[in-house]
Amino acid sequence: MPPYVSSNISRSQLIKRNLTKGKFLWVVGIAVFLFLEVAFQTSYTTMALAFNSPHLEKISHLTSFNSASNLSPIERKLLTAFPFEETEPEKNIFQLWDIESQTDDLPAKVTQMVLTWGIENPSYVHNVLEVTQAEAKVEEVLTATVPEVWEAYKRLPHARHKYEFLKYLLIYLFGGTYADVDVELHKPINKWYHPRMMFGRLYVGILGDLNEPNYDRHLNRRLTFSTNVFQARSRHPFLAKLIGRISHTSLQQSKRLKKIDWEAAFQNSDSTGEPTISFTGPSVFTDTLVDYLNNIPNAVHASVSKSLHNSIVGPTVPKSQRFSYKKFSQILAPSQVEDVVIYPQVSFQGPLDNQEDDNSNYFYAQPSNFSKWGYRSNLDLKTPKSG
Repeated sequence: MPPYVSSNISRSQLIKRNLTKGKFLWVVGIAVFLFLEVAFQTSYTTMALAFNSPHLEKISHLTSFNSASNLSPIERKLLTAFPFEETEPEKNIFQLWDIESQTDDLPAKVTQMVLTWGIENPSYVHNVLEVTQAEAKVEEVLTATVPEVWEAYKRLPHARHKYEFLKYLLIYLFGGTYADVDVELHKPINKWYHPRMMFGRLYVGILGDLNEPNYDRHLNRRLTFSTNVFQARSRHPFLAKLIGRISHTSLQQSKRLKKIDWEAAFQNSDSTGEPTISFTGPSVFTDTLVDYLNNIPNAVHASVSKSLHNSIVGPTVPKSQRFSYKKFSQILAPSQVEDVVIYPQVSFQGPLDNQEDDNSNYFYAQPSNFSKWGYRSNLDLKTPKSG
């Protein structure tokens, strides 16, 4: 009898115990297998994950230190000073009171919308900041870490540029959800779509998406992402890339930018209110996000819904470019690339006039058109419904 077997246990009892133990391990093994199989089918079949293998540089989209060609010096410095942690976005809400009315109280309608963000999200820290308050909050951190970003901010030629840049800086440094003060909340943040299989660290919505050949009569881009509401984990590398890009433009083109009559330039805008000349708004946000996605090696793309239309029209896209407007145009439900979740247009713009299917489950917030920098409707363009 082996030394580890007690002498008061019979051989038959020992065999029975071993059989029972074997059955238990077999059941556990089957359970684990079934769990993994369900997870696999959920993420690959139900979620319709599409694995493509573009020939991109082998560079991590989270650390991104190995390729000088893909990183600006400021972006690299931001990534070094603020290492990214792959956890959920912070429970912060940031709202900026625009510079035109800093000396006045918020209008009653806007005040109610702002209060709603705090009331409907009681577990979140709600920060309603005047621009000067936000500047002080950001300056304290940047001057001690990446002072050239703060210098770039100060050199921006117009208050609108600073207002837009502050959004990105606040969320990059402190994390959470940003919402313009004139955005009306329709669902609490904890009821927004958050994936369970591939965790999201950055959430953006579609602002403009016109599936017509003459889209450029109305929009600066075939598709643009919204900056009136977005959510991210602090230090997200996409925001580092965006901040680096804007900072580079501000520092290197400072003299040229100051010569532009920005008040006149802002009058020439597309149907979303985005100026034709822009380097801080939705256009650069969109261009940078597309670049960022295309530089994630072997990125996993999950699409959970069909498009509104079978065919997507627009400008030609190089075959080497895996992610473009074509991946996200006309989507009815969230789409995901790694930790970046793209909400459909209804999420942050409201129901569309040309909506064919009921996707109101993804309707989270809507701009009220109070601000002159908000969404502008165009008689020739199918836009979000008013009211």
